Amino acid sequence: MEIVYSMAFTRQKALEKLDNLSLTISEHMFKLILLPKHQSVPHWKQELKSWRKSLSRYNVAKTKNPNFNKPTLKKYLYQEPLSSYADRKLLHQIIKNDYDMDIKMPSNIEKILEKSMDLYIESILANNDAWLPTKK
Repeated sequence: MEIVYSMAFTRQKALEKLDNLSLTISEHMFKLILLPKHQSVPHWKQELKSWRKSLSRYNVAKTKNPNFNKPTLKKYLYQEPLSSYADRKLLHQIIKNDYDMDIKMPSNIEKILEKSMDLYIESILANNDAWLPTKK
């Protein structure tokens, strides 16, 4: 892969971008899991894809090492916004209220979220869209 250093970002700028997108990304991933048949699913996927591309661009550093690694991305995208039951319950309630629907939260939501985020994180690092679920 050829790196264009004029498009490189400092680690601080990259972490600011990640911090700005983290809650929105987490919320969209949560909505995809809770509402897999909702009419907005293509829109949510497109936004996640766009943010994934942006974060992949911000991963190009001004030094030889990338700005992000898996632990950093996992901290910002999963551990801080969604790893606690209270955080997931609050987000679940917000989504229920926003969509005025009785949405059940799967009992294994933690495992589903973690696996989904792991795939998304790997896609950021690899600069691809392998995280996107395939149609069944």
